[in-house]
Amino acid sequence: MLSAVTLTSNKAIPYLTIAGNTLFANVRLALMHIGERIRALRKDLGLTQADLARYFNITNVSVSEWERGIGKPDQEKLPALARKLQTSVVYLLTGRDDAKDTDKPTEALLHLTSGLPVIPSGGAFEWSQKMPAEQEKFAGERILCPFQHSEGAFITNVIGESMFDPSSKKSFSDGDYIVVDPNRGIRQGSIALIKVATGEIVRQVLIEPDQTVLMQALNPRWPDRIQKMDEGDTIIGVVIGKWVSED
Repeated sequence: MLSAVTLTSNKAIPYLTIAGNTLFANVRLALMHIGERIRALRKDLGLTQADLARYFNITNVSVSEWERGIGKPDQEKLPALARKLQTSVVYLLTGRDDAKDTDKPTEALLHLTSGLPVIPSGGAFEWSQKMPAEQEKFAGERILCPFQHSEGAFITNVIGESMFDPSSKKSFSDGDYIVVDPNRGIRQGSIALIKVATGEIVRQVLIEPDQTVLMQALNPRWPDRIQKMDEGDTIIGVVIGKWVSED
């Protein structure tokens, strides 16, 4: 499980920093990895590109493009492709083979290729209450998210400097893109997007021994830095990552 993940962008090559390790997550590279796995599995089974092409009623060129990272299989083809290659959709998309379900591409996994919806600042709670068809109309563009998340995760922007603390590893500036997962469990110290009476804010969640929930701004100079969650406040989701511009 990934937590406290920072995704930084350096224009051409976005990358993940997880516990001090850098993982390159360029979109083209991610697609190439999918193709490499398809090619390796196909060869292990003694299949040709023509075999896969006939199986899906497509051209040899299409299969070749998958394997060279120029294109990718349509989402609806992933379950059948996994079965044909005797693997799982999870492995095809991520290289991981620890999934129990071998042929059902979850929404979260498909987001690896289609991206997460970008919700306008301050509109996350309203978006979460809409039906799926309406959510698509409400959302803006989609951005690829190369780390694990559940169905329902989305991207939005931080508003204000209440969470800015340059002395801490956890710091969020005004305008930062953050990934919010409504299904990620709240833990002591989790960063969360919270709906309060005045709008939507990002805060660190602190849980007292008596189960009182406090909201803490990371900016040490922020007035009223620690506040108690009121009865009407709602945790929309846990922040699991962010994009930072190098400009």
